[in-house]
Amino acid sequence: MPITRAVIQLKALEIAKDLNIPPTEFKASFGWCRRMMRRNGLSLRRRTSLAQRLPSDFREKLLSYQRYVIELRKKQSYPLDQMGNADQTPVFFDMPTSVTVHKKGDKSVIVRSTGNEKSRVTLMLACLADGTKLPVPDFEMQDRT
Repeated sequence: MPITRAVIQLKALEIAKDLNIPPTEFKASFGWCRRMMRRNGLSLRRRTSLAQRLPSDFREKLLSYQRYVIELRKKQSYPLDQMGNADQTPVFFDMPTSVTVHKKGDKSVIVRSTGNEKSRVTLMLACLADGTKLPVPDFEMQDRT
């Protein structure tokens, strides 16, 4: 599981309570956490992964498509409220943070998770060219047992 500074601070307060250190003497502040991490060679690290890259001719293709749509609109006189755009995006049930506290200098940072980071639903987003956002339809989940 990813380790955040907040998790470290909570654990430090828990340990202080177990050691009978009064809360007036130890607060596990942000500054304490930062200094403790520095003393122990820890830093905030981003998990390592390969990022998707856009094609080298991305700008040319985008501009070409925009010109094509503008030309169609001029020829056909499409009103803006009749032109739309829609896209699907996944919403994951478990979205582990990409930042964790880890030893400085390590080349690879592995983050454990619950194993549900691939479980998802697909969300459809849609809007019209005049800026109208299309509403999400009401539906009931059907029991498929």
